[in-house]
Amino acid sequence: MSIAGQRSRHGAGMWLAGTLLCAGASLGLMGCDDTVPYDPGGGLSRVSSALTAFRSCDEVDEYIVDHYTEMFLREWLSWGWWGPVFGDVDAGMPPENGAPDDGTGGRDESPDDFSETNTQEAGVDEADLVKTDGQYLYVLLDGQLRIADSWPAEDLAEVASVAISGYGENLFLVGDTVITVTSLYGGGGYWRDYAEDVAEPSPGDDGMCPEDGCGGWVPGDGFTGTRLTFVDVSDRENPEITREVDVEGYFVATRRVDGQIYLVNSTSMPYDWQAMQRVAQRVNVPENIWQMNRAEREAWTDRNRARVRSAVAAELDVTAAREALLPDVREGGEIVGALLACQDLYRPSFDEESTGVLSVIAIPTTGSGDPQGVGLVSNGWHVYASRDALYIARDSMNWWWFSSEQPSVETTVHAFGLGDGSPSYRASGAVPGFIKDRYSLSEHEGYLRIVTTDAPTWWWGGVDGPAVGIGGDDVAVSPPEAIGGSAGDGTDGDGGQWAPKQTEPAVQANSLFVLQQRGDRLVTVGEVRGFGETERVYAVRFMGDVAYVVTFRETDPLFSIDLSVPTNPRIRGELHIPGFSNYLHPISETHLVGVGRDADETGRITGFQVSLFDVSDIENPLRVDLQTIPLDNGWAWSESDYDPRAFTWYASRNLFAVPVTVESWDGTGMRPAGFSGLIVYHVTPEDGISEAGRIEHELSYDDGAWWWYQPMRRAVFIGDYVYGISHAGVSVAPLEDIGSPLSFVPWLGRLF
Repeated sequence: MSIAGQRSRHGAGMWLAGTLLCAGASLGLMGCDDTVPYDPGGGLSRVSSALTAFRSCDEVDEYIVDHYTEMFLREWLSWGWWGPVFGDVDAGMPPENGAPDDGTGGRDESPDDFSETNTQEAGVDEADLVKTDGQYLYVLLDGQLRIADSWPAEDLAEVASVAISGYGENLFLVGDTVITVTSLYGGGGYWRDYAEDVAEPSPGDDGMCPEDGCGGWVPGDGFTGTRLTFVDVSDRENPEITREVDVEGYFVATRRVDGQIYLVNSTSMPYDWQAMQRVAQRVNVPENIWQMNRAEREAWTDRNRARVRSAVAAELDVTAAREALLPDVREGGEIVGALLACQDLYRPSFDEESTGVLSVIAIPTTGSGDPQGVGLVSNGWHVYASRDALYIARDSMNWWWFSSEQPSVETTVHAFGLGDGSPSYRASGAVPGFIKDRYSLSEHEGYLRIVTTDAPTWWWGGVDGPAVGIGGDDVAVSPPEAIGGSAGDGTDGDGGQWAPKQTEPAVQANSLFVLQQRGDRLVTVGEVRGFGETERVYAVRFMGDVAYVVTFRETDPLFSIDLSVPTNPRIRGELHIPGFSNYLHPISETHLVGVGRDADETGRITGFQVSLFDVSDIENPLRVDLQTIPLDNGWAWSESDYDPRAFTWYASRNLFAVPVTVESWDGTGMRPAGFSGLIVYHVTPEDGISEAGRIEHELSYDDGAWWWYQPMRRAVFIGDYVYGISHAGVSVAPLEDIGSPLSFVPWLGRLF
């Protein structure tokens, strides 16, 4: 739906939590009805997932009143002394970066062999903090879009920069256009580096900022949203911003497929605490409500639900709540209309108790036309996209304790069609357990595959059972007297058993589910459950009809799962080795590289490691080589642990690079153990893994009392050279001697 109409209300104190931008047409996993019948056996938990469209704003208002009514009865009466948590968990989720490039804006003599952003799916571009066309580097860091002429390598130089509003490190490169995606946080203002709309000192002759910095305080305007900035870079030395489009809501993720950018944002209703207090007064909530046991409170709820709903309708500003759900679009700082009309909103038939709307929006990479969007009353933060569909997943790991119902940890998935730039909501489904990240999902030949970890949960009240962990971590359970119960009677103060209730398998394990779209449902048609007992998923990689899953607790099992018959997935191979991989990357059809940690037989981390796995025999996966960096009373980390875009693969030279920082304890504090930078490895199935070289930027100390460093963020390979990107600047080194850089170019006006 195009912009629905003009209104202005973003200064009304709304709390927003996420809007989803995307475009859609036909979904590429339309179900085949000739598949073998399958009994989910719990794989499809409670979700029937029929799609319901709101027919009018009145229906949206009725939903809001119903939602606040149930929220009041559930959370105010059960947890009111804390104040219910309201809004969306995904509002605080870290935004994604990442993307491959089809831009061709370089000079004729520039190399045509260069690395691209590491992406999950071929043909699906992901925004990242750096792109290249072989001639130039385009880098978005610290509020500046910087353009560096990278070829010839000996003449590396920054040729231009332009200030980009908002926070974020996401850019696409499409020909002679750079599109940045950043987050705007209204409120009372914020500090930003290189702010163009505040008085700022000028850099000195050495390109460095004075002690009082080159940034400043930017006043807030009350608008929170995601900004797409289109920059014409046809003249690389004079880039020009041609358009800024803002969509209200918190940024979740973005992708590019062909000529469309798909943006995922989220908005949510405000929590009106004062209105709820007035509701409590209207319905005369008993003063001793907190002393009632659960049965007494539920009886009071049943008797007074209609009265509570009438009070909510009278006291709540329903119009303001509805407008908070429907995101505005801005251009030039002015509201030009609402992205969604009420009729553009959809709701799954199952009650997800959602306080937010995911908006799926598309906008052409040319920067022309209005954003097109569709909204779903739901929440979610894991975003996976194929060329044909976009999926948003949300697990209930951090939600169940606000419900009076028996908790169940599960992952809900919503599917949207992609195509002509008109988003379309297709179907929803759910499976038991929680997912690690978007790499836990994969679409292939009409099926969606999902890998989850079971989460045995604890619950106050119910049957006896041992206290168990959430997501692989032990949960400390308070004694009953600490939560209002009695140590002598074994209750929780509500008349229920204090001992935790088991609502999932007593032993944590992992599962793979295969889903297929049937009508407006994603139904489970195949599964394999219970592998990697007592462990949780650390990495997943799908390669066609095979899934490779790493789990870990004390050792690192690598499971190979045969998906050639989607209705009957089978574990075919299993490898147990010390340590674990956080990320798996295929370098051929028969070999995987794993990046993670080395560990001893007890599971104690002993170092950073990269592994080479031979998976040519699905029944006998092998680790055929290993490179480690031992720890000396310290720790190591890599951005590639949680962001695969930090892993750079250069297939033509059999090289990959990862940023690594190793620290150790010297008796007075943590110190770098000699290295914080990029490590470049050479790898082939025949020769294994060998270190090709390391790249470091500046490392600074302050009176020996504390230290800070410029962590390396990305590597870019162009021809026979590797470029290192950090917040400090960019360096270049020949592949034949990576340890001897040709030059380091500091970013002009940098703060450090």
